[in-house]
Amino acid sequence: MKKTLALFSCIALLFGAVSTAQAGLSLAGLYGTMDTDSLDKGDYYGAQLECGLGPISAVLRGGYVTNFDALDFEDSGVLGSPAMSNFLDSLGISSKYAKFDDFGIVPIELGAIVRFPVLGNFVDIYGGGGVGYYFIPGIKVRSSSFSFEIDNVDDIWGGWACVGVEASLAIVHVFAEAKYTWASSEKEIVFDGRDLGTSLDIDLSGMTFLVGLRLGF
Repeated sequence: MKKTLALFSCIALLFGAVSTAQAGLSLAGLYGTMDTDSLDKGDYYGAQLECGLGPISAVLRGGYVTNFDALDFEDSGVLGSPAMSNFLDSLGISSKYAKFDDFGIVPIELGAIVRFPVLGNFVDIYGGGGVGYYFIPGIKVRSSSFSFEIDNVDDIWGGWACVGVEASLAIVHVFAEAKYTWASSEKEIVFDGRDLGTSLDIDLSGMTFLVGLRLGF
């Protein structure tokens, strides 16, 4: 909780400082693919608030990532550990057809980017980076014969860096971006209030490819 409050305090201070310098604001919609070490690829939907002064901008992004490829025990390195499989076997539960239920990640990212014109006022390249907070609302696992929830997986911190290209016409800006994320956490698995004695290793590190439409300065 203290880390979360610190993050939002930094967001408020950064945007407040830039806004007092009479900077411009813009809002963007984002879509793309987030590739992670633990969960393979997922669909990214998000929005971005940008506050800029000259070529430098502060950016705040929020999104939701879902539909990851590795969402079953047999193919996923997250829950397909021998310890978890043995625990389910001791309960008479087969993990063969176990699936994640409505699993998603909420990334909240704060940082700065710098733009460099390459074709007048029409085409820019940009790069930047910052910090990220990756919230997982909860992990529910289900099959035809059982279901359970893994608790306390809600605070993965990391960093990110990106490069991109943007084409502009008046207040409309279209861009494409490649971003790398560093974020991982190891959590104890809790089943029905009991610690299983095994860890849930979630590594979200990997490339994200985004396209977006931005309206503003």
